Amino acid sequence: MGEQFSSQPMVAPPGEPPEEGGLVYSNEWGEGFRYRPGRLQVELAVPPVRRRFPGAERAWLVLPDGWRVAGEAGRAFGDGATIAWAVTPGRTPDSCRPVIACEVFTAGGRRVGRVERAVRLELRGRSQFDPRRHALPFRNAVADLGSVEPRGAIFARTYRAGGAVLPGAFFRGLYRDIVFLTAATDARGSGGLCTGMARVALERSLAGDGAAGGDDRAALRERVEIWHGRQLTDGALRAAARWFFRGSPAAALAEFRGQLLATGRSEVAFDVGVARWAPSRRLLARLVRHGHTIVPYAFRQTAEAALVFVYDPSYPSPEDLPNNAIRFDLRRDRYAYRGFGSLTEDDGTTIIAAGQGAFRAPGTAFLASLVNVLLHPETVVGAVRRGVAPRRVAPIAGAGLLGGLARALGRRGGV
Repeated sequence: MGEQFSSQPMVAPPGEPPEEGGLVYSNEWGEGFRYRPGRLQVELAVPPVRRRFPGAERAWLVLPDGWRVAGEAGRAFGDGATIAWAVTPGRTPDSCRPVIACEVFTAGGRRVGRVERAVRLELRGRSQFDPRRHALPFRNAVADLGSVEPRGAIFARTYRAGGAVLPGAFFRGLYRDIVFLTAATDARGSGGLCTGMARVALERSLAGDGAAGGDDRAALRERVEIWHGRQLTDGALRAAARWFFRGSPAAALAEFRGQLLATGRSEVAFDVGVARWAPSRRLLARLVRHGHTIVPYAFRQTAEAALVFVYDPSYPSPEDLPNNAIRFDLRRDRYAYRGFGSLTEDDGTTIIAAGQGAFRAPGTAFLASLVNVLLHPETVVGAVRRGVAPRRVAPIAGAGLLGGLARALGRRGGV
């Protein structure tokens, strides 16, 4: 096919050299996405086509949806060695291998064959998020934030009033497992506020906020703690549920890419290292204590691989940026990022790509507070001793817990 049919850059946008060997579709060069080069010359070698399809004398060019040809799509072979068309790519691509084809006909109009060629296309995109502008003025580390432990006032601002089962037990149990940061390691680990930091930084970019350096650090830290705790709301768990059960890093990439291609903006954060669904007694503990939240803001993708650049609250300095990139193997649906995931083996984790909606306001946490009873029964005993009626606890340990657990993800609490 390659000897019979080829495409090559014809005219590049003013001031820009043509790409060698393929097309690029990107928003890196100004407003909106566009193709570079802006025009291709498609050539069909006539002698090999005649040898392959005896009697062939005409060809009709068939283009991907939205692409245009200058002049007539149908051409007679004549006496030349090639026939050529000037083609303008158009419309958002749905594949990194768009196919150009030629239907081959006899002089009398009888179709005798078809030749086609996949054009190599690279997708590139950048969102509204700028890590140099929207990154928070501290790292996800005790050295920057100081020690963080659960505070009742922050807990009250995190969830809707009356929106949790046994809220005192929830505060002393699962919430305490998630919202903390310490220099020393205890039974909970050393903690981290990566989800809160990533979500707050992403929200700043969506709101068009200015540079982070002018923020009140104490107020910003409180906001981070609140948003970090909201990963346990029912809305956040529901939003992430489909990613957890689907277990496809490539699908998470597609969510980010789709938003970017459609609007030039993205409100997706990535949770990497999240245990993929598989029935296990240890699954729940892995869910609530493992993983890391980062903000994707730019990507490059071919048909088989992708590279996504991210803001990482634990590695926010300018010298970290070149290494803050997730690598995707799209053929095997795998990813790798700073010790999370693996391109060489199935490590049992996936990526969650949930939006911001569930984090913006206090929500209920019925599912997480139910799960707390399983993970921290000692907090429930304490609540009962303080006067909570035992009949409130009984259904939690039965079908209600199992039903809630099936829908809950229990996201990360670690760095």
